[in-house]
Amino acid sequence: MRNIFIIVAVALLLVSCGSKSKIKKDLSNRYTSFDIIEIKPDSSNIKTAMMMCLGLSINISDANLKIVTALSDLESGVSKKSPMETLHYIDSVHNNIIDMGNKFENSVHFTRPDRCFYVKYTLPEGVKKVMKEEYYYINENNGDILHRPCEYKDFMYELKYYDLIQEALKYAKDIIDLKIKLKVY
Repeated sequence: MRNIFIIVAVALLLVSCGSKSKIKKDLSNRYTSFDIIEIKPDSSNIKTAMMMCLGLSINISDANLKIVTALSDLESGVSKKSPMETLHYIDSVHNNIIDMGNKFENSVHFTRPDRCFYVKYTLPEGVKKVMKEEYYYINENNGDILHRPCEYKDFMYELKYYDLIQEALKYAKDIIDLKIKLKVY
């Protein structure tokens, strides 16, 4: 039993040391000068959140294409649907986008966190040093590194999530205009 414990401890130490060198290399690729204060094992939602955001982005683009196509077909007179059927269709597609965004926001905080490292370091800024904190995820299969700020709002900004929200709402005015035109409002 003791031997198994020693083997596991040595394996964890080797993985940790390899990860620390990868983190140092990544930081040196990003910054000319830095001082690492702390690197410790942690868990945070990095890879899962990035993948969910990418999926949301693809779904929003696809939905917006459907909305534009339906509106264009309606305006040009080639639509096989009545104006009311078109309105119901694009309204449904748009509501689906909003639901996906809400689902993302609700689930991204509660999905299973990824094993990662908490990294605290300083960067020189003139004569003073600026403290930075990030989470690092290192893919065990291929060694790829993902990192994100510790502050969640900064992470969402980095993912361009707020741009996705704007993209999701891009055709809301056109839908409202069509509702007014059809006197549904």
